[in-house]
Amino acid sequence: PDGMACSACPSGRFKAVTGSAACGACQAGTYLNMTAGSACVTCPANHVSGQASNMLSDCVCVAGYTGPGAGSCTVCGTGTYKSARGSAPCASCPVNTYSATTGATTSATCFSCPANSIASAGSSTCSCIAGYAGSGLSDCSPCPAGSYSPNPGAIACQACPSDTYPLNVTAQTDASHCLLCPAPTLSAVETPNSNGEYLNFVSVAISGLSCPRAVYETGVNSSTPSSDPTCQASLSVATEDANTSFVVLTASASVWALACHATNSSGLLTSQYFTIVEGPSVDVSVTLGGSLTAADVTESVKRGFAISIAASLGISRSRVTILEVVDARRRLLAVAVQVRILASSTADASSIVQNSDKVATGLLSGASAAGIAGLTASTPVATISTPSSPVTPVVRVAPQPPAVSVSDESLLADFVYNGYAVVNLVPVTDTFAVHTTDGSNPTCPATWDQADVGRTVQVYLTADATVRARSCAIWRNSSRVVSVTVEVRAQPRVEMTLRLTGDTIDAAFLQQQRARFVQIISDALTLRRETVSFLAVSNPARRADLDMAFQVQSTSETAANSLASRISDGTEVTDAINDATWDRPLTATGVSTRVVGLPTTTTPAPVDDDDDDDDGVNLGLLLGILLPLLVLAGCLVSALVWYNTRKSYQPSDWKPEQPADPPVYTEIGARPGVTGALSYPEDVEHGDRVGPATSNYIPGPGTSAIAVFSLQPTGMVNYPGSAPPMLPPAPGIPMVPYNV
Repeated sequence: PDGMACSACPSGRFKAVTGSAACGACQAGTYLNMTAGSACVTCPANHVSGQASNMLSDCVCVAGYTGPGAGSCTVCGTGTYKSARGSAPCASCPVNTYSATTGATTSATCFSCPANSIASAGSSTCSCIAGYAGSGLSDCSPCPAGSYSPNPGAIACQACPSDTYPLNVTAQTDASHCLLCPAPTLSAVETPNSNGEYLNFVSVAISGLSCPRAVYETGVNSSTPSSDPTCQASLSVATEDANTSFVVLTASASVWALACHATNSSGLLTSQYFTIVEGPSVDVSVTLGGSLTAADVTESVKRGFAISIAASLGISRSRVTILEVVDARRRLLAVAVQVRILASSTADASSIVQNSDKVATGLLSGASAAGIAGLTASTPVATISTPSSPVTPVVRVAPQPPAVSVSDESLLADFVYNGYAVVNLVPVTDTFAVHTTDGSNPTCPATWDQADVGRTVQVYLTADATVRARSCAIWRNSSRVVSVTVEVRAQPRVEMTLRLTGDTIDAAFLQQQRARFVQIISDALTLRRETVSFLAVSNPARRADLDMAFQVQSTSETAANSLASRISDGTEVTDAINDATWDRPLTATGVSTRVVGLPTTTTPAPVDDDDDDDDGVNLGLLLGILLPLLVLAGCLVSALVWYNTRKSYQPSDWKPEQPADPPVYTEIGARPGVTGALSYPEDVEHGDRVGPATSNYIPGPGTSAIAVFSLQPTGMVNYPGSAPPMLPPAPGIPMVPYNV
């Protein structure tokens, strides 16, 4: 009170004026942390305090904010709320609700998620469930057929993989409903005759099975279609039938079909060849009277006639042909219409005759559709025509690859062969087989000899190789390639030298006849033709006689020795050659053999058990006598070799006792001029060794090889080691040597 002692206002209270008034309490939202204060301090933003608060810590977070207070309060985020003041945490909105409001003070801001959407606790938005897609708050739509959504929250559905079609289901969570289109089926509505032929036509139903549609192409007379069918919006339809999965063939043709969904397909083609032969048909004559002349019946009107007749009879448009429209001879305004209708059987032809009035109805309907009214139709005259002779059926489907097997005549173990291996390629019906031995896939040539069709090809190998083969046909090649890999182990070979005599024979003539010699020798000895090969022609010792050298591949040392003895000791070979008829007189006077390729043996050096001390003296004396003789003999041998080299090539000069593995070669086949860029002379047969056209054909050390390069019908054959014998070239064609 006034005049008495004054006391200080405590913290949390203040007094702003002088006098005897009492101290007042700080209002809510303020505090005063000192005594004798004249004003309270406002709490920080988003804080609140009680009356007479005397510390900053008395300021706590308001509703919608959380934190320790005293200046540190954080707003409650979306998906949460806080209804009381203080430091308690913000509460989350319940599961499957959401809130986009910040600083919410009540759970009323948490809204339920729309249908087909979910949310976890404390979410600010909702997500579409698996199988649905969209924004989550405004629209969650089920994934349509052909798509799926594996996880919640998808904005857009994932499409089914390519080359699949979907089941008609929606809201799918995985791709299990996306299925591969199977190969379509082709089925004929009509029944073929006992020969598998269809008379006049065949109605082929093309079903994509579970795929919505099927597309197709046709190839007439067994030819390949211009292009394979593709799944496109615009289909290639061979007829005017509206149903694109149905085709009517009126001539022998192959049908190639593909099952589709949208623009996807399985890629599995189905093909079948349908044989159409001439069968019974019905010719119907009708006279149309009225304001109509033949000139009025355009091609468009004729087409309308055919369509209307087919509809009237309930048959395919393809079976109806307007043969002729001419002015009637006895009536001024009338035309005679000749219609041909193909029948599927004799019974079907009789049925058409009985319903021939429908042909007249169809003609009138077609004329009306073309804007030609007021016509009348005479009573139809129908006759059945039958073919004079049956037609042999031809049924072809897409070929399978050839059957591949290896002859077991030289078999040592599984796919291991001694000396050589023979791979047999057996083509399927009406095809021929092509092959490679270099690891590449074989390709079918654009043209071929008809004799190749159905011919078993035998590939003769003398070294390890992989033979790859496929079938070829005029209408379609096999898409699959088959292969077999064989291992060939080198074995001894028999070299045979045949002595021939004749006044008019020469090396060039024998060269030209080498293929025939090989055939005669193989027949006489009952050997596989490919195992016998020609080596060379020589003129030994400058005599009139000529020697022809041949080689026979054996399967073992025992077999080689046995064959060599058989040839040398017998007369089978010489008798067969002498019994044959030749363009020039010749006689086989003898034959000699030797076995090459035997294992090398080492002869041990002799052991000297003589302990005499005169070895050095004897050796010096011996060398003094023999050395001049050896030098003289060497000069004579060199001169003789030089002379023989200039004259001719001797097979015995270059035949090794221990050759390396023989070079690999590919069988030529019975047809010249089909392998790569080479064109072989006609006398080149199976077994001749032919090198690649793009590189030199170089044998290994100690070996030899023969190659024929057909730069002209008769060319050059180079033999390693010395001057090659020459074949007479074609006039005006230069000889071009190759390294061989």
